[in-house]
Amino acid sequence: MYEKTYRYMLDRMKKDLIALTLDINDLTESLRSKKQIFQDEGNKKITARERKLQANYRYQNLMKNISHEMVKNSERITSLKTSIENKDETLQKRKERF
Repeated sequence: MYEKTYRYMLDRMKKDLIALTLDINDLTESLRSKKQIFQDEGNKKITARERKLQANYRYQNLMKNISHEMVKNSERITSLKTSIENKDETLQKRKERF
């Protein structure tokens, strides 16, 4: 009777071991795939952040360049106005002499 109970318990434990081993394998594979998904999403987030920072940097450089060009254009206009005024004065002086 004890031997029969022992064999039954041994068979039951072997079946439980096999079932638990299959569960462990399924869970391990699930964990591996979840880790891969997590890593992929992390890489996507890093890439998106880098793109955003690069776009912001380009935007700031573009705004600096536009500002610099506006200042240069303003200086050119001022220089041209001064040159025109000087020429006008020179013409006026010539007219007054003659």
